[in-house]
Amino acid sequence: MKLTTKIMLIALLPVFILGIGTFMLAANRSADGIYNEAYDGMKAAALAVRDIFEVGNPGPYHMDENGQLWKGETLNIT
Repeated sequence: MKLTTKIMLIALLPVFILGIGTFMLAANRSADGIYNEAYDGMKAAALAVRDIFEVGNPGPYHMDENGQLWKGETLNIT
């Protein structure tokens, strides 16, 4: 093997290893960020729906004889 080839391998191999490691770390962090953002959005939507049910319709949740879910006496959630 030529000397220039050996020098190129010694110089470029760490760069490739660092590049691959950086890519894997960035991909992992991006996936975590996307997951957290989706989770926060779903939680906010669930809390908003809960608040809408609670403010607009007083009374407890119950099921009638037909298996339908009601909030109070006026809101049929089913």
